[in-house]
Amino acid sequence: MTRLLRRLSGAGLGLILLFVGSAPAAWRDPGTAATRQAAASDLDRLLTEYRHGDAGAALAALAGWDPARLEAAISAGRDRDRAPWDAAALALLHSEAAARRDADAGRAASLTEARRLMTDVACHPDAAGADAALRRVCRDWYVQMVGEYFDLYRTDDRFSPGDPLVLMARAAYAERRMGPVEERNHTGEDLIGLTPTSHGRFNTYADDAVHLLRKALDADPSLVEARVRLGHVLYQLDRTGDARAELADAIARARDAERPDQAYLAHLFLARIAEEAGRADEALAAYDAAIAVAPHHPAASLAAARLRAGAGDLATAVTLAAAPLTSPGDDGFGDLDPWTLYPYGSWGSDRPAALARLREAVRR
Repeated sequence: MTRLLRRLSGAGLGLILLFVGSAPAAWRDPGTAATRQAAASDLDRLLTEYRHGDAGAALAALAGWDPARLEAAISAGRDRDRAPWDAAALALLHSEAAARRDADAGRAASLTEARRLMTDVACHPDAAGADAALRRVCRDWYVQMVGEYFDLYRTDDRFSPGDPLVLMARAAYAERRMGPVEERNHTGEDLIGLTPTSHGRFNTYADDAVHLLRKALDADPSLVEARVRLGHVLYQLDRTGDARAELADAIARARDAERPDQAYLAHLFLARIAEEAGRADEALAAYDAAIAVAPHHPAASLAAARLRAGAGDLATAVTLAAAPLTSPGDDGFGDLDPWTLYPYGSWGSDRPAALARLREAVRR
């Protein structure tokens, strides 16, 4: 047995013990103090491995923990005095693990603990040892995760207040919450201050979205995505003149910003405005401009096909509808239509990859 252990020690016995631990016996009764402390110690070892060893293995291990074991570890570990960088790393570990879990109690526990660690320790304005690099981690984590937490939306003072990316992420959350609202499907805050428009009724989150996007653009006028979002929100609120101005400005800026995906969306939204106003030729020209930017994405092609078919031009409609299936090449911004990704923001379209990039910032 001794010889076997010596051989294994050279091949990663530490990792084996780390991920196997005493789990088979210890988690039969997660309510005991000893079990909670054991779970917290196991979580600390995973954190060390995540920061300084095999991060992927540590992440896979935590994502596979039973919810009771995870909740026990979190409960017992809350009284630990963690340095800001350790707290940020543990928050990222929880965030990544939650992204791999189903919607169970373990996922909820990890998300709650990640928020606590980031807001109360790592990103607290008075945190000792919080340098500029950690502030960037705080900001980038917030941008990725604000959609998961209502209370994060209301509290941005610890996450680079006034930063245009933070403001835009908050605005995207507000836009998702603003409506259109149907009373049978919404309750509570979503029913406050409903404003009727031709697109439905919108709540006060609509005002928040406009305010936050204007603040983001005041901070960084070159932020094309914020301008496109502002144009889209204004369009939904029937403020079409303002919407058209913002979207036209976004198209003009998109080339210099190398954001063809945002040019595509701006053309698409302008086409919808024109179509709803009965200006079919203008709408088709805008749809064609969007198609020229992204010929193999379907939203603009199908909308133009529908408009052509309604005008009796069935041959062109069929060609347009089939074009995304036959267009060769890549437009440079991925396989999914930007309209499909729009609700999540370009920054949130691949959260696991974004969190993995943040992971490297805490491995120090």
